[in-house]
Amino acid sequence: MIKMGCRRHLLLLSALSLGAAAHGAGEEYCKPLMMGAEEYAQARYASAERWYNRALAEKPDNATALIERGRSLSAQKKYAAADADYSRALKHKLSHSLTVRALSFKASNGLEEKKWSQVVADCNQLLKLNPHDPTAFEKRGTAYEQMGRREQGKKDRAEALNIAPHSLAYKQVVNLLNAEGDVRPKFRQAILFLERHVAQHPYDSDAYFNLAGFYSQTGRTKDALNAYDKTVKYNPTRFASAYERAGFLASQKMYREAIQAYTESFELGPNNEHVLLDRAATYAKLKDYANSIKDYSVMVAKHPEEEDPLHFRARVYVLDKQYAKALADYNKVIELAPEQAANYSERSKILEALGKHDLALKDTKRAAELMAAPLN
Repeated sequence: MIKMGCRRHLLLLSALSLGAAAHGAGEEYCKPLMMGAEEYAQARYASAERWYNRALAEKPDNATALIERGRSLSAQKKYAAADADYSRALKHKLSHSLTVRALSFKASNGLEEKKWSQVVADCNQLLKLNPHDPTAFEKRGTAYEQMGRREQGKKDRAEALNIAPHSLAYKQVVNLLNAEGDVRPKFRQAILFLERHVAQHPYDSDAYFNLAGFYSQTGRTKDALNAYDKTVKYNPTRFASAYERAGFLASQKMYREAIQAYTESFELGPNNEHVLLDRAATYAKLKDYANSIKDYSVMVAKHPEEEDPLHFRARVYVLDKQYAKALADYNKVIELAPEQAANYSERSKILEALGKHDLALKDTKRAAELMAAPLN
């Protein structure tokens, strides 16, 4: 069951009136990929592998499916097969985030295979893409130590710790916020502490992530955006960073940038399907109804018995003046939630637009009856 009612999504869509969606979901986000991600998240790795096999049967060069199947294979200790998938994916022209993802998983897989030279080579590529990647330094340091290059390994591990000493910073901020007293001054103190922290550790992505949240809470919009940008820059494989940045961009009405950010975050976390709902709502804010409907349709196909994806898609159909399709969705919504007065009220407007005045009046009366009925 989808965790619906996502506050960000509802805020995005609520501004779209019934009075009247960059790159769509596309093949890359087809059902096999989403199901594979869901199975992987539940630690059902063999099942995830089968779903990715299906995705690759449909599109053999799907780099995302290759990377994700590699993860499933590695989790089953099929390291040689996983390495082959990562290598195949890297032969394609990938986005920055997917390249980093593939190289990072390949390096981790190499550690399991004890291919120390390969790990060093993969981490060298990662550090060319992001010279401040603490996990790349950590993995390369481990490989160097296993190769007998202990001084270089020690140096890499020290650099990893220098870049991301986030645990101490996080602990101190939590202690500050848990202390008694008014919240607002605490936010200002937390900001001052984190600003001093990133001045000393300028590549600590987690510290920037926390700092972005405090900036946003205190209305420092430009500072928040800058901190979110640094969070993603210094840890481009972290889903939460990319997703929160996308939501912040959308909240600032930077919809085109938000769509790109949602797309990148979904590449990092394809099991986080609520990203599609948020991206769909953002497309709708740009009046790109075709892509909005496409994203909602992916969710409707995966969760046909859920009311919300149908309801959201119906609203966009109305905005696009596709009233017959909107009516079909509302009919299904009312089947799923027959006691919701708002559904009848909204369907009545569509019936009016289609010239079905008697049916519209009937829905208006039914909405009134439900609203007047006592609560149980």
